Amino acid sequence: MKLEKLYHKCGYPVFVAKQSVFPATKVYFVDGNEPFMKGDAKRPRVINRCPECGGTIVMERLLSNKPEISVSKGPSGYMTAKI
Repeated sequence: MKLEKLYHKCGYPVFVAKQSVFPATKVYFVDGNEPFMKGDAKRPRVINRCPECGGTIVMERLLSNKPEISVSKGPSGYMTAKI
């Protein structure tokens, strides 16, 4: 079994576990912050949605480096002129 640490687009860590099942390979997405179930230390916590933002986890969209998350700007106070 191979294990990689990747990041979702929101910056949440996700472990990707690849298990070789002849002739195919199964891919599991495991929670990066809490990798195991609370009661059972041997069962991984498999997820298919990001716990932080709720987005679907897809292998093609995972990033190898943690993304820089920009803080969204608040209102500037500019009022448009009514003509």
